[in-house]
Amino acid sequence: MSDQIASAREIVNDVRYSRRDLMAIAALTGSLKVDGHRADLVILRGAQAHAALNGRSHINNDDIILAAELALPHRIKGRMFQEAEINSYELEERMEQINSDLGDDEMSEPHEEESADSEAVKKKP
Repeated sequence: MSDQIASAREIVNDVRYSRRDLMAIAALTGSLKVDGHRADLVILRGAQAHAALNGRSHINNDDIILAAELALPHRIKGRMFQEAEINSYELEERMEQINSDLGDDEMSEPHEEESADSEAVKKKP
């Protein structure tokens, strides 16, 4: 496991994502009425870390769902005196709906110019 973590640390900043991934994360947090963009960034970085841990160079929906499950519970607005909870099943359902709404188009794969753009705005490791 320690070798797997060491390998993941080496590649995590190179794990890529598409515009569609960013739109899906934004739609997910928006559908849950999460304020601000911090949750979006945490989910993206968590998805990249999970993909790196699994030796992949691109994030996928499973990475996003797992990261969201960790990043969102305390950020979800609930009604007063009600516990705001979200589970992996509900996140999967929402992601399926979001993917259906987004459809399959040219935004699903990272483009070369996107990679250059993401390098310019990439946060410090």
